[in-house]
Amino acid sequence: LREGGCLADIVPTMIEMMGMEQPAEMTGKSLLIKK
Repeated sequence: LREGGCLADIVPTMIEMMGMEQPAEMTGKSLLIKK
């Protein structure tokens, strides 16, 4: 996980883990580090 996340990053992280696209309206960013 990347450092410096905030509460708004939790749902985008879960969406990425489920393999779904994040809606454009969401301002948070996934906490997962892409390799």
